Amino acid sequence: MLDLVGRGLIGPQNGSARVASEHIQWHTAQVFRGEARVAEPSSRG
Repeated sequence: MLDLVGRGLIGPQNGSARVASEHIQWHTAQVFRGEARVAEPSSRG
């Protein structure tokens, strides 16, 4: 999951409804709390 740090979000797939702003606001307030963690270099490969 940390590999996604700093990447932009994409919208829903074509034909799907947009996410309601109140859901985005709730998620921002309740889930993304505090400072973002920094991704460490990947050791995979």
